Amino acid sequence: MKHYRPALSWRQLTNCHGAVFLLSVYFASLTLLILSGVAIQRTMLESRAAQVSRDNAQAFYLADGAIDYALTELKTHELADGDYNTTNTPVLPAGAQFTLSTVQADVVDPQTQQLVREIRAIGTSASGSQAQAVATITQQGPLTGIWTEGPVDIYGGILGDGVVTGDLRSGLGTLASILFTSIVRHSGNLQIGPSSPTAQTYGVSISPVWWYYNPQTPPWNLKIGAYPDLNGGVRKPGVMLAWNPHAPGAQPSTEASVAVGPVSIGSPIAVPYPVERCQGTITQATSSTVTEITDGHPLDLTGPGDGRIEVCVQYVSSPGSYLPMGAIVFRAPTKLYVTGSFVPPSWDSTPRYSVNATNLYAVTAGRNYQNAPLIPNGLQIYVTQPLPDQVTGNVRIGTNRFSGSIHAPASEVTFFTRTFTGFSTEPTAEVEFQSITARQAHLMINHHTVVLGGNRTKATMSTQPNTSLLSWTAE
Repeated sequence: MKHYRPALSWRQLTNCHGAVFLLSVYFASLTLLILSGVAIQRTMLESRAAQVSRDNAQAFYLADGAIDYALTELKTHELADGDYNTTNTPVLPAGAQFTLSTVQADVVDPQTQQLVREIRAIGTSASGSQAQAVATITQQGPLTGIWTEGPVDIYGGILGDGVVTGDLRSGLGTLASILFTSIVRHSGNLQIGPSSPTAQTYGVSISPVWWYYNPQTPPWNLKIGAYPDLNGGVRKPGVMLAWNPHAPGAQPSTEASVAVGPVSIGSPIAVPYPVERCQGTITQATSSTVTEITDGHPLDLTGPGDGRIEVCVQYVSSPGSYLPMGAIVFRAPTKLYVTGSFVPPSWDSTPRYSVNATNLYAVTAGRNYQNAPLIPNGLQIYVTQPLPDQVTGNVRIGTNRFSGSIHAPASEVTFFTRTFTGFSTEPTAEVEFQSITARQAHLMINHHTVVLGGNRTKATMSTQPNTSLLSWTAE
């Protein structure tokens, strides 16, 4: 009997199938391992992405909340330019901060201003993620503070603090667009124009304080940052804080940050009355003369009985600006329009004045003018466009009592408080301006306090500006 060997033995078959099975298990395990790794990695990435997204969202909402807070406050309160964070603004949540700055300022009319302001907010989450948001707004409201095309210089005095409260805005973009000399204590906003040296000449009718630096080159012709501090002066961009060399310890100060942006002050207003009704003057013959103008006075163009006064004259003049004994007093809320000017005495270097007066203010009726209460924003002075064949000039007022405004965009405005009358000292002053608009402005406040746009004048008008959102972007 013949036997045949099978082509494939059971042992061979069993070993081959086992190898295939093991390889299948290996490849299946490897695939599952790879898939598991991919899944774990993806889970970790998604978890990290979710965490980053959460942190970014938290930072964004902190920045957005800071802008919402700023907008809400600006609609109900005044906020100065500067940085706001949890240190100086505790109501802000941890990680939220914003910077408020004015980027453009315009005088719309003698009573109205418009500001374009930027709110730049940063939110920082607990993990350190940051987000930024920027909002641009406009604010239109009552005109307040000092606005000039050229320099603003303020002399505080060396006998004590000269305090200035309110906003100062200069269209210059030079080293001393705003100049504080001696003891000036300032609070409020500061704004200068974009950096650009000027070749223009700005005169100073009293207290030429800039000579403390360089008698040949006024500091408003010097480029920002191009010159060292002189005579111990300390400066911020465009704002010079100058020591008086005759009183080395008399150093001025301001806590305001300096906004940089265009400043427009507009033009003089047109004369609101016919030419024939503006031919008079207010002129005092001696320094001891007291002139009182009441409701219904021959110069009052609105007539008697309406509780107000409007006067249109060519100029206002009283002799002796530094040792006055008399006064020009209005006994009702007054608008004074000045259409021309006069040539001052030969000792004065200024060519022409529209107003050169002392003790010029408006008070209530019924009491002696020296102790009658000032009328809030009671004397509003307008140096208008000149009438035919006339030329407008500068404004110079010396008084320790004033509440009102001066609108003279083409004029140099000088205001000073008196430290004495004859031989008696006058330690106090009651001075408040709603606004001053001028080509340039000089204040010599002699250790007194001058309030710009304060509570007294604000009580006569709507005080809260209209705030509108122009744009909002996230970065």
